[in-house]
Amino acid sequence: LVLWSHLLTLRHQVVLKREQLEPPPGERKAAAGDFDIGEQQIHRRGLLMWMAAGAGALLASIFVSWFRSLGTAPDPVLFSTVWKPGQRLMTQDGTAVSVNDLQPGNTVIVFPEDSIGSEHAQTVLLRVRPDLLQLPDNRRDWAPMGNLIHLCMAILCRHQKHHY
Repeated sequence: LVLWSHLLTLRHQVVLKREQLEPPPGERKAAAGDFDIGEQQIHRRGLLMWMAAGAGALLASIFVSWFRSLGTAPDPVLFSTVWKPGQRLMTQDGTAVSVNDLQPGNTVIVFPEDSIGSEHAQTVLLRVRPDLLQLPDNRRDWAPMGNLIHLCMAILCRHQKHHY
């Protein structure tokens, strides 16, 4: 197609003379004045210095990010949780929490039944009015009667389904 298009195009240049356009009187002076004001506001050397500083900061952040990635891997405890499906929720004093213990708007700190008092296991149980929840169909049973577990108080925020 490229070769065919070369066969179809003309082989000589056509140059047409253009008429010289002149700006309206006074406009050239106004444009020159605006240009001079802009020259006083931004100096080329200052602009280049700011651009170089920005490029240097970008390179420094890339280097720091790369250098930090050479460090040790995160502790494996970050990727494990003491929460397991089917565990009962317990308060700090060892009392089991039932679905009806909280009123809408209330919260309580809870632990899984085998890790009461563990700083890696504590989380917040909160209750909201069920009509305020907008859960997907496959997660309708994740908040019985508006009770929600907020697992972000542990070391790593994990969203898991818990039955209680």
